[in-house]
Amino acid sequence: LYGLSWGGNFVERWKQGPIQANEVRETAEALEQEGGRKYAEEIAQRETDAALDCLKQAALRGPAADALLELANTLLKRAQ
Repeated sequence: LYGLSWGGNFVERWKQGPIQANEVRETAEALEQEGGRKYAEEIAQRETDAALDCLKQAALRGPAADALLELANTLLKRAQ
């Protein structure tokens, strides 16, 4: 949806119909050049921060709480 809102190369290709397997890389690169990855990373950071704030407010303690915090941070920092 982010890419469709900009009217750049990504949306122009999208309007032409289904993206074929041999076009995926080029189409993904167009979306990235138009800021798609940066936008997704910003949203992921914001949502992770919100989730961590909720966990903090819940004042959970112990191994389960530690595991949830570790999981949230790991998912945000996973390799791209």
